[in-house]
Amino acid sequence: MRLRYRSLEPQDVPTCLHLSNERDRYGDLFDQLAPIWVELLRGESLIGTAVENPDCPKGQRMVAFGASVFLTDEFVQYAKTPPLFWIGPELIRRFHQGRSSILNFKAIQKANSGSGLNLFMWQAAGRPSSGNELHAIFYELNRGIIEMHRGYLIQEVLAQEASDEELRHAVKAGGYWLNPSTGAYGELPEAREGKMTDRPFIVGITREIALRNPGSWFASMLFHHAPPQIYFRPGEQRLLRAALTGGTDEELAERLDVSIHAVKKCWISIYQRVTERLPELLPENPDHASARGARGMEKKHRLLSYLRDHPEELRPILPNGGKG
Repeated sequence: MRLRYRSLEPQDVPTCLHLSNERDRYGDLFDQLAPIWVELLRGESLIGTAVENPDCPKGQRMVAFGASVFLTDEFVQYAKTPPLFWIGPELIRRFHQGRSSILNFKAIQKANSGSGLNLFMWQAAGRPSSGNELHAIFYELNRGIIEMHRGYLIQEVLAQEASDEELRHAVKAGGYWLNPSTGAYGELPEAREGKMTDRPFIVGITREIALRNPGSWFASMLFHHAPPQIYFRPGEQRLLRAALTGGTDEELAERLDVSIHAVKKCWISIYQRVTERLPELLPENPDHASARGARGMEKKHRLLSYLRDHPEELRPILPNGGKG
């Protein structure tokens, strides 16, 4: 089976919720997830990963998804204070009450430039599978989730898995069980009566814990961070993220719903910014002419290769890290 991951798009949300296995936790609130997720995706407040099988007919390609958001410090502290509750439904209630605990784009910029972010893995699910197919689907989903989050300054990760099996996978990946009595992360307790996931719980890890255990999946991937050197503008970051998936300028313009002129103008701005901040990356002086043809393709290739290894350059951040 051939699988690939990509960013989640607003039109994917209904399919995601069809795959979800968390409906019972939400009750009547479940049907309100779709419009909220669409709004959050369009506002760049939700990070979504889709896994698809390109050999399937169009409209049937998605086999798994993951969705996550960044939460305020105050809400995370509240969520970790007994009695524990299901975080997803509470986020919906607060959203409709006009007191959302989900960071918007500007708040993400500020936190990513300062003390760091609290990441809530809201949902992850795949189509019913077993054996090698199940392993392949979730391997690709994990790859996509890691790639979508690399480069953020993350301080804590929280999750509430849908099943005991997923919970144990999260612990094997480096997560810890939150002891609500102490507010501290620790080892998974002895199996309690019934399923471990039939009552509210939290599995997570902090940056401090992760860096003490550098061999863990979380430490090596999600918590690795370096400050950016170039500080692209948000519009430049959007174009570069799209370019990483391939495509001509015409295709990028269509994907981003902008004019081809706007794309070419943005490339000129990008090359100028790189020359100012990281001149050794593009040693030649870039101008409109050098952005085309063989030399232009070489510049683009070198820049995109650098960005694949430095995802922090494409994450929301204040100009110069908020240092003026």
